[in-house]
Amino acid sequence: MSSRKLIDALKRYKGLTRKSCIRVLANVFTTECKYDDAGWFKVGNEEYIVVSTDGITEDLVKADPLRAGFYSVLANVNDVVAKGAKPVGFAGVIASKNPETRLKLTKGIKKAIDIYNLMILKMHAHPDATFESVSGTLIGLAKEIIPSSTAKIDDNVVIGIDISGEFGTDGWVRTFDSIQKLNKEEVFRRIDV
Repeated sequence: MSSRKLIDALKRYKGLTRKSCIRVLANVFTTECKYDDAGWFKVGNEEYIVVSTDGITEDLVKADPLRAGFYSVLANVNDVVAKGAKPVGFAGVIASKNPETRLKLTKGIKKAIDIYNLMILKMHAHPDATFESVSGTLIGLAKEIIPSSTAKIDDNVVIGIDISGEFGTDGWVRTFDSIQKLNKEEVFRRIDV
């Protein structure tokens, strides 16, 4: 595939186009929002608290609630680690009328919590929702922050890709999982900050 075809395909991919509203919504709060992977603030003179929150598309929740629950933690871990923080605690919200779906979402979250050795800070459920969803928030701690908003033209870019995982497809949702088959020691080695 040529680079032009790849760029055109990415511009049309629902996983990206559906996020086009983020800038408008973030600007409701402040023009200081940097649209970064995670937000942060300094506590005292030594440490930053880093916070990420993310929801998993309903299409994946319906297709594979166990994986959706797992990814609700994984997506946030990745965002917090990208800022240079150590993930420490997770809070989540699940919504589904279906008791089996709620249980699978929770088991997926639990599996990821165990792999990353996170504290569970809070869980909430909407058992009478008219939709199915899972969203999570992760807290991390950092001595220094790696902002993604400081790149400039002509800066070198380093892209790290783990190709040892497995692809998954559920409808338009494309996933790549390089974590679930690893032992804890290898997971911690990969996210060591």
